Amino acid sequence: MAIRLYGVGMTFLVTILLTRGLGADGYGAYAFLFAVVTLAALPTQFGLPDLVVRETTRAAEAGAPGHMRALWRWAHRFIAVTTLVVIALLLLWQHLSGDDDVQTSIAAYIAFLLIPLIALANLRAAILRGLGHDLLGQLPEHAIRPTLFALFLLAMLLLPDLPSSVTGAFAVQVTAVGLATAIGSFMLWRLAPRAVPIEIERTEKRRWNSAAFFMGTISGLVLINNSVDIIMLGLWKSNADVGHYRLASMVGALITLGMQTMNIYAMPHLTHFLATGEKDKLARVVRHATQLSFGFSLLALVAILLLGEQMLVMVFGSEFSAAFSILLVLASGHVLNAFFGPARVFLMMAGHERLAAFLTGFGTLFNIGLNALLIPSYGPIGAAMATVASIVVTKVMSFVVVWHLHGVLIWPLPNYQRLAK
Repeated sequence: MAIRLYGVGMTFLVTILLTRGLGADGYGAYAFLFAVVTLAALPTQFGLPDLVVRETTRAAEAGAPGHMRALWRWAHRFIAVTTLVVIALLLLWQHLSGDDDVQTSIAAYIAFLLIPLIALANLRAAILRGLGHDLLGQLPEHAIRPTLFALFLLAMLLLPDLPSSVTGAFAVQVTAVGLATAIGSFMLWRLAPRAVPIEIERTEKRRWNSAAFFMGTISGLVLINNSVDIIMLGLWKSNADVGHYRLASMVGALITLGMQTMNIYAMPHLTHFLATGEKDKLARVVRHATQLSFGFSLLALVAILLLGEQMLVMVFGSEFSAAFSILLVLASGHVLNAFFGPARVFLMMAGHERLAAFLTGFGTLFNIGLNALLIPSYGPIGAAMATVASIVVTKVMSFVVVWHLHGVLIWPLPNYQRLAK
């Protein structure tokens, strides 16, 4: 939690520097291009992080380091092939789009470099978490990377020879991500068990491919859920609207911090207790994760309400005063999301990735449909309302499914264990 809190603090600093340096229009352009790159990176990961956490944990429990090494080698090959294909398609799209703005094109080319770096960083973090090094798995992504990004942005703003621009923002971001990924790779090299990768049977590779496909579908749909509102706002509304919504999303991420941290904590433990059949311990992990994430979300919501719009304006500038009403709508959805705990993570770790993919897909289509209906008339507020509605629908459905299949109630209520039994 301390690492995640530090990461959120540095991310806020990065957001302040970007908004102050680029303004509402420039920050909106940055957010739109970053959302496009995030979606384009989906095929390069496609479920690998969650799959690698689960399979690495299983291999560690079985004492099979050779099997573990074979899994990692397969995952790196997958990233290498898909990254080449995705970047080639993006370069072709950039060429055919005929954009005459040289600065926009250069910014896009630099942003494309984030695709392989992010994929490798997420894979490295997944391996470390699967090995039981939860803290080290978070350190490069949530501490080192945002710190470097903030320092580089600060230098760009203070040095007169480095004018602030979207291109410069992506250049320093690529540098920060690259250095953090290199540090994380060094950690993994020092901690990974030494073993010769074994030859994996085709049936096992087909199982990995199948699980990765459905887990990747889930991860992809989650990212689409997180990016489609920004992209649709960018297509139908102004860059300033996109900037307001992006800022509200970034501040609202504080509410999800507890849930994200508890999901990372719960994944390997859920896999272990599901494999051993220890239902009491399984229920205890779920209860603790849900109570902590929900409690943290309530504290974050109270802090946002107490600080109010004045603090938002003082920190980010008067241009972003309109973001506060958007933030309040998103905050309600994040609190409800935390109330129903790690339902989707539970389904994936229990081997129900197909069912989790179906539920996530339903929620994504629901979100896209509501965005199409609400954004033209209500702008960023409409996008926030669509996001909240899709969160509630998806989490309630996942909650009911987990209770029906495993008899586990994923909520923070005190009578949890009695009802679960």
